[in-house]
Amino acid sequence: MRQFTKIPTGVAGLDNILSGGLIPHKSYLIQGGPGTGKSTFGYHFLQQGLTDGEEVLYITFGEPKKNIIGNAAQLGIDLSDAHFLDLTPGEQIDQEANSYSVFSPSEVELLPIMDSIVEAIEQHRPVRVFLDSITMLKSLNQDPFQRRN
Repeated sequence: MRQFTKIPTGVAGLDNILSGGLIPHKSYLIQGGPGTGKSTFGYHFLQQGLTDGEEVLYITFGEPKKNIIGNAAQLGIDLSDAHFLDLTPGEQIDQEANSYSVFSPSEVELLPIMDSIVEAIEQHRPVRVFLDSITMLKSLNQDPFQRRN
């Protein structure tokens, strides 16, 4: 059996349950309703990376960077050195949503979003990436096979 070093999550009790943390080079989905701690887990996960000297990337679809940094700070977590990709909708989102006449929003918006994510990953080369939340991507791609890819 191949041995590898696990990645600590930054949550001591969870790392204990997971016998040291997460398996490297894997994706994990943290699922739950509003207020269940998904973002808080992400704050701890990225803070652990920063503590370990890693490059980390927070991709946000719902809250601007300054709000995330403030929310994390209220928990005693400093994410000021994290890289952020802010994909929150701009103020003109309502105007643009009404302007699509031939293509659906998913056909127009998904590719630029994915390009932005790939570009940020190539630019920063993060060891840890936290995407909050995947609901936005799910809404842009209704095909389950393509969504999983």
